[in-house]
Amino acid sequence: MFLKTGSHLKNFFTLGLCLLASISSAYAQGGKGPIPIAEAKSVHYNLSPSGEGIASNETVLRAATGASFVKVHFEYFNLPKGAVLEVADDSGGEVYRYASDKLAAHTVESKLGENGKTSFAAMSVNGEVAHLRLSLNGAKWDYAQHGVRIRRIMEGFSHEKIGQILNQTQNDVSSGGNTFSVCSNNDRKDAICYANSNPVEYERSRPVARLLMSGGLCTTWRVGSGNFLMTNNHCISTQAGAAASEVWFNYQNSTCGGSSLAPVTKVNGVSLLKTDATLDYSLYTINDLAAIASFGNFGLDVRPAVKDEQIFIPQHGGGNPKQLAIASDANTGNVCRIDAPIQNGNGTNTDAGYKCDTEGGSSGSPVVAFSSKKVIALHHLGGCPTGNNSGALINNIWPQIATYFNNVVPNGDTGTLPPTATPIGANVAVNNLAGAVDSEAYYVLDLTSAPSTLKFGTNGGSGDVNMYVKQGAFPTTTAFDCKSDSVGNTEACNITTPVASKYYVLLKAKSAYSAASLLATTTNTGVNFENTTRYNIPDNNSAGASSPITVPRTGDSGYFTVDVNIMHTYSGDLTVSLIAPNGKIFVLQSKQGGSADNIIKRFNVNAVTVASNGVWKLKVVDSAAVDTGYISSWKMGFAN
Repeated sequence: MFLKTGSHLKNFFTLGLCLLASISSAYAQGGKGPIPIAEAKSVHYNLSPSGEGIASNETVLRAATGASFVKVHFEYFNLPKGAVLEVADDSGGEVYRYASDKLAAHTVESKLGENGKTSFAAMSVNGEVAHLRLSLNGAKWDYAQHGVRIRRIMEGFSHEKIGQILNQTQNDVSSGGNTFSVCSNNDRKDAICYANSNPVEYERSRPVARLLMSGGLCTTWRVGSGNFLMTNNHCISTQAGAAASEVWFNYQNSTCGGSSLAPVTKVNGVSLLKTDATLDYSLYTINDLAAIASFGNFGLDVRPAVKDEQIFIPQHGGGNPKQLAIASDANTGNVCRIDAPIQNGNGTNTDAGYKCDTEGGSSGSPVVAFSSKKVIALHHLGGCPTGNNSGALINNIWPQIATYFNNVVPNGDTGTLPPTATPIGANVAVNNLAGAVDSEAYYVLDLTSAPSTLKFGTNGGSGDVNMYVKQGAFPTTTAFDCKSDSVGNTEACNITTPVASKYYVLLKAKSAYSAASLLATTTNTGVNFENTTRYNIPDNNSAGASSPITVPRTGDSGYFTVDVNIMHTYSGDLTVSLIAPNGKIFVLQSKQGGSADNIIKRFNVNAVTVASNGVWKLKVVDSAAVDTGYISSWKMGFAN
């Protein structure tokens, strides 16, 4: 990318004043403040195109080696209508798009003079690299008014550096520290470690998120089915604090004890609704409820705590990916429990006490009652190892926030957990299956590529079992793609147009059965042709992008499949068509999908009487401004 600052691009870093001195000090004095998670650095970037009509320009902003994330602050942001600036991570998995009339998720720090229109901060991107891509999309750049100035970034600390900060502040007795919050040995584990042994508690960790505020870190969680999140007052206490915050859902390791992160969904804080310093809570909203709806929400347990009742705490202590505190070697029975139903917190008799491991960064975590799987307290103070850790009781907080919930206590979405499915392989029989009358057993076949044919079947043994199959979700006896309920154990389900996906099978016993077998049979026949070259889709342009495939096959095309892999935000902007060699147009999808990203899909095409030989084209037209993307690949599959 060629960018200008006058006639040259200035690309340098200078170490700025750390904004976190007050945060670090507050944290050291009793472990009360948010732990520092990043530091501000001064940079000098002026972004503008090197000439008119440029389709796409890119530059790379590199943070310090080992930085966990980069957050870009725009001191001035003014693009011509139609132009877009993308901020992306190194892998392209995180992409945020900003136009002057349509800002993606962002934060606003009023103390830095940001106004949320011409000055704001982009959402952070994970890793030590941020890619900035400026696309004019035909817009005319006026150097007298348009431009992008970046004078500050936040560099996320590595986990090692956060650990050093915790050790320093927690052992600094002279500054009032020595509040570890770990009660004996640290018994917290990655949330995924409990997926099998404690599936309900693991499921209840879904509504918990990592909270970033101006370089500090806490924990937050969604309460009730509306747009409500809760954390501590000492994490967010003002409207400005809410507007400057990021909320990371699903920030957790994908394997127990591993370092590979699951996909993270980031949203920004919007409005502070209610806060109280004595009970140390804040209730606030975020910008995109739909984006995080799948992570569920907590109900509230509005009652006094009971001594020795079991609890657990999902949290982001120490800045770590999500962890669960369920076990505690500081207690008899090695479980987290309420050790003091009432104790002092910031006020008299406001809290419950427990010897359940937490750490800096755990502030704002839900303390969840095992009996109800609802939140009974809001964690906010350390006290271990000499005393108890402490959470403000929900029955004290509820009267202050009840009107936001129409005075109806949130119940949470603690419904029935999805069943467990046993993995099976293609063309490998699973034998000696048995079940009592009305029993249900689930199996899953994970297809990484689409076979030509797919058939599920059972046979053998005695009794009577019925079979239900569904793609991508667990079937029930009333929701399925295919069912087979013949008398006996011989059942069959043929999937007419199989795709690369997970297929779930339910075997339900009409009467007791035994010695039965289950087999998923796949075949791969036919002829495939593919184009894997990337084609950028011009924004809001009727010319569109066309990707060709030359088919040497002769004869009638008949019925065939088209698999498309189109990467584009807001798929509702797109019309996808297939153009045959003779010019016939098959519209595969037209302006469907709304705000959902990407079209990764198989289409079945009836091209009977159309000759297959020649050049076929996949044409994609974007009919609206701002959102952009490309054709990644596509494939045609003909029968022999």
